[in-house]
Amino acid sequence: MDFNTLYLNKGVFYRYISTLLIFCVALALRFILLPVEAGLAFLTFYPAVVVCFYLCGTRAGILMTVLGAILGNYLFIPPFWAFSYTAAGLIGATVFILSGVLIGFVVHRMRYYAEQFNATLTELQATQLRYREVLEEQTETICRFKHDGTILYVNDAYCRLFGKPRESLIGEKWHPVAYDEDIALINEKLNTLTPDNPVVTIENRIYTAGGALRWGQFINRAFFDDEGYLLEMQSIGRDITEQKDQERQLAQLFFALDHIKEAVYLFDERGHFLYTNKEATLMLGYSLEEFLAGMTVRDICPNWTDAKWAKHWQHIREQGRGVIEVNHLTKLGAEFPVEINANFFQYAGHEFSFELVRDISERKRLEKEREQYYRLFELSTDPLCIADPLGCFKVVNPKFVQLTGYEENELLAKPFLDFVLPEDRQTTLAEMQQQIMLRPTLQFENRYVCKDGSILLLSWSAYFDHSDGVTYATAHDITASRQAEIALLKSEQLFRTLAESVPQIVWMTTPDGSNTYFNRRWIEYTGLTLEESYGQGWIRPFHPDDRQRAWDAWKNATETDGNYSIECRLRRADGTYRWWLIRGKSVHDAEGRISHWFGTCTDIEDIKNTENALLAAEKRLNLALEFSELGVWDLDLLHDTAWRTLKHDQIFGYESLQPEWGEAVAMQHVVPEDRGKFSLAFAEADRTGKLLLECRILHKDQSMHWINAQGRVIYDDNARPVQMLGTVADITERKKMEQEMALAATIFNAQEGMFITDSNRLILRVNQAFTRITGYTQAEVKGKNPHILSSGRHDADFYAQMWATLKSHDVWESEIWNRRKNGEIYPEYLIITAVKDATGEISHYVATFNDITQAKIADQKLAEAYKQLQQSLDIQIRQEKLAALGVLVGGLAHEINNPMMGILNYIQFAYEKTDESRSHEVLGKALREINRVVKLVHNMLTFACYPSGTLHTDIASALNHVMGLIEGDLKKADISLHLDVPQALPQVNISCDALEQILLNLLLNAVYGLKTLTKPRSITITARQLANDTVQLQVLDNGTGVPAEIRQKVFDPFFTTKPPGEGTGLGLAISRQIAESVKGQLELADSPQGACFSINLLTASPQNNPENHNKEF
Repeated sequence: MDFNTLYLNKGVFYRYISTLLIFCVALALRFILLPVEAGLAFLTFYPAVVVCFYLCGTRAGILMTVLGAILGNYLFIPPFWAFSYTAAGLIGATVFILSGVLIGFVVHRMRYYAEQFNATLTELQATQLRYREVLEEQTETICRFKHDGTILYVNDAYCRLFGKPRESLIGEKWHPVAYDEDIALINEKLNTLTPDNPVVTIENRIYTAGGALRWGQFINRAFFDDEGYLLEMQSIGRDITEQKDQERQLAQLFFALDHIKEAVYLFDERGHFLYTNKEATLMLGYSLEEFLAGMTVRDICPNWTDAKWAKHWQHIREQGRGVIEVNHLTKLGAEFPVEINANFFQYAGHEFSFELVRDISERKRLEKEREQYYRLFELSTDPLCIADPLGCFKVVNPKFVQLTGYEENELLAKPFLDFVLPEDRQTTLAEMQQQIMLRPTLQFENRYVCKDGSILLLSWSAYFDHSDGVTYATAHDITASRQAEIALLKSEQLFRTLAESVPQIVWMTTPDGSNTYFNRRWIEYTGLTLEESYGQGWIRPFHPDDRQRAWDAWKNATETDGNYSIECRLRRADGTYRWWLIRGKSVHDAEGRISHWFGTCTDIEDIKNTENALLAAEKRLNLALEFSELGVWDLDLLHDTAWRTLKHDQIFGYESLQPEWGEAVAMQHVVPEDRGKFSLAFAEADRTGKLLLECRILHKDQSMHWINAQGRVIYDDNARPVQMLGTVADITERKKMEQEMALAATIFNAQEGMFITDSNRLILRVNQAFTRITGYTQAEVKGKNPHILSSGRHDADFYAQMWATLKSHDVWESEIWNRRKNGEIYPEYLIITAVKDATGEISHYVATFNDITQAKIADQKLAEAYKQLQQSLDIQIRQEKLAALGVLVGGLAHEINNPMMGILNYIQFAYEKTDESRSHEVLGKALREINRVVKLVHNMLTFACYPSGTLHTDIASALNHVMGLIEGDLKKADISLHLDVPQALPQVNISCDALEQILLNLLLNAVYGLKTLTKPRSITITARQLANDTVQLQVLDNGTGVPAEIRQKVFDPFFTTKPPGEGTGLGLAISRQIAESVKGQLELADSPQGACFSINLLTASPQNNPENHNKEF
């Protein structure tokens, strides 16, 4: 019978039947081999026990052990065929049972270590295979070739680019794929490679699949031997044809912008200059290099702050464009007003503002200063909304729009329940009804469905105003925090099955090390007989170099009663030495003395060989990665730890490998604006199995870099992501080029209408904004005079003066009325610039214009927006007060626990004592504590105003009462309490209950911290009167003190170091609040030993009475 198959595939019934059969065979052999009265009654059952544990499992092995103990005692221990209750019989049965349990433990561990080894080896092989797959999946071409150009290796990307199979490329020269005119340049740059300068980047033309001629960029690295001889070269390349084309287009566009008589700016989201034209440098006095060296909009706008820029950015981001008037400051300090026509556009996931600026000094001289534009409601960092009783939004702020992804008109067009996840709509409706009928204040959570289909978990704080019948609400996105809480609850450990085989040697010795038992594996391996191995014979197979070390380790274990563990070499029967892991554990009798030692020997020769091979493979792999431009990483998703190459950490700005790395550490390097994208990419990778991410990071010197990360997720048998393997590359230079190309592709298609004519005023080209504003396409106006847009409101003299001004000043600007294709007449602001060629003759006219219809409507909306802003401010202030109320009332449950402890102590004391008068006294104290609880709850619920009246408390009286409450806890924890309190202390300005509550919190915390420490344990309370009408109390213990890393957090609400269920983290927070409410202090003071909390209270005098200070609690 195949017992391994039986154990794995059969049920419990078959394993127990097999156990009984093995037991019967062992019993029969005992009768056959030895008479009943023979010694060593249980000896023949030991092999059967080992077999049962090995083949049938732990429970079946225990059954075999129990049956062997019962039958052995009944049959083979005098008196025979009866149960023996003698000391010898009981000791024999007990020793046999304990030995069986130890055998089961050893078999279990041996199976576990064998499985661990197999799993580790399999994982290492899979990791190496996955690494090769990652290299093949790279989008860049990879080619290795000799110094004469003979190709040694190419990846799949290389084969796809050139349209040839790998077999036809290996062994051939690389020269046929290069453009003939570029080969000389390539060879010239390759010849510059030296051991000191092994890398060169070459841009050249190549013949791709189908004979197409394209541009490629190749990073070439040379590999030299120790003598400086060139071994081979590796080239990593990519197709840059589109980049080259866009570079040419970019140069043409910059030429046109530099000839516009209007200043042009390009900003990023933070207000940094990305581009200015020549007109901007002339207007402000700065050079282009100064603009691009880190200048921001705040450097030229003296009254602009970060908040004002954020508002401007938010506005153009929502509207697509905007017109504003600000003051500019030149390099020489001159200030003048300008009008900025800002246009918002996006490219490759980034946002930009393209702005046309003109000097309006003359116009501003005739205008009044305008009112401030949109303020706090627009800039609120929290989503705000106002809803009516019918469940419809009346007003939402931009943060709410940004959070949900819907436009404002979309949110206002439907009941807000339409945006709630269907499963949460009923509970949300019920909360609303409760708010209207029972309580105006509401705090609840529900899930919203965003426009892109994602689901947000929102925490709401809402207030229903009965006076105007609307609800004011603030939302907080708690999706990420809730997901983190759920992730913490997931278990990361799986129960592993027992190993299928036991290749180990099992042994047993007396307390002094004399061997008494070896299993068959020892005899088969060493060739020694049991007689030769007993006693100290076990040392004979040890390698001479390991013998003394093994003996010293064994003597140390027997003398110190420690575990025995050593790796050494043992001689096989044929004289060959192999590495073994030897472990032993002591077994104690009922009196705590060592009765014997039990251990195993595990063959680790293959592990040793594998470790050496892996070290060599890792050394070769690291050598290859050292010369690669890619950083390689292997992330453990369960423990958030990562293995990386040195290049990985260099990409993040470090010269050497950092001690710790993981997803959380990488997140800290990502710029704040990209962290959401970073988290989303990793979440998407968990779902799809692939990571594709481009984001910005900050080095230690605060320089910003772009990185590209790619990876693949590895899942366990339960489809849970456990590992991610991938690469990272610095793509900063590529991103800079993409931004310049984006400028070339998007500036002409800005939000402002633009058209270009020749010197004869015939239209050559228009942008998309031209078509959007006028209704004419490029095909309809190309070759025609702009006069087709004329509205008829301007006479011939107007146009004659316009062209005369252009001819004399090269630029003309003004408001003008034009006609759309549909006949609609509209106002626009038009700027026409004459572009001259090298001879000074006009070659082209460039016109830009804006539809200013909405600008005239904007002022009408300003008053209404300001009114909504004021209402939002009132709502936010009210919500902050309500939030503070919730925090205090939430501490009520914690504060009830403290007096209840006193009640429990008194009741327990009354139960243990029989003296009737004493019981009456204790129960009276308990009644007083119950009344104190009722009073405490009442005070907490009505805490908004501090109670009136003079509060004078005697410190000694309060201490006596608290000592009575804490007496039982001190005795139970064996803690001594020392008082250093003078009798003549004045009364302090605090209620007796409040002072007792502070002292009780501090003493209970001290008792909790001391009860697990070694004796002596003590708490000291001191009191001193200071010079400034202040009494200082200190509570000091002799424990371990408060660790430095949490000293700043101990007074935070809900912060606690106690296990769940033993504390809420509110005691110290409420105690400090009580002290501060009476102009006192509660601080964590420095102490050479233990924790020291200091309470400073004012003495009881009229000027210190709270009734003389109208201060809220």
